[in-house]
Amino acid sequence: MEKALSDHGHNSSHTSHCGPDALGHGDTSRGPVALTAYSGVPPGTGLVTGVLVALLLNAIGEEMGWRSYLLPGLVSLGKSRAALVVAAMWAFWHIPLFFLPFGLGSDVLGFAIIGWVIGLTAGSYVLGWVWFTSGGSITAVALWHLLFNYASSTTATHGAPAAAASIAVMVMALWIAVIWWRQGHIDD
Repeated sequence: MEKALSDHGHNSSHTSHCGPDALGHGDTSRGPVALTAYSGVPPGTGLVTGVLVALLLNAIGEEMGWRSYLLPGLVSLGKSRAALVVAAMWAFWHIPLFFLPFGLGSDVLGFAIIGWVIGLTAGSYVLGWVWFTSGGSITAVALWHLLFNYASSTTATHGAPAAAASIAVMVMALWIAVIWWRQGHIDD
């Protein structure tokens, strides 16, 4: 999710997916095959297997910890502060992905990491909102997480689609932050 801000979803470790596919079907940087070039999923993984791996590890795996376990435990801080704490821990948790050959890679290091952290923080607000408004549905947050990652972090969505998805999440996060801020002041 957060990677799209820094490089619009492109990861140099996935450039090997461009060109003919294993069956010689031409350019794999577009279309369904390009969806297999996804951060955290080993290169060469098929589309269905890649989606299942991303769903289980990235979406369900992360959201069981972040939104299902950690967020409810922090809600006493207020929704906004809880989302910020989750974002900080979520960012720290992603550090190993910078060093995997099929992870976030060096594309996000340096100045670009600021955009990545902003995107991740915005995602924490939006996913927190999905969690609270869905009555704590792990399915809702996991599917949202998966769909956003596929909309912003694959070779198929490189460039404008990834940037548009990331900007939309930032706008949503600001809207959510204002709502939560107002709710906090009304309740006081």
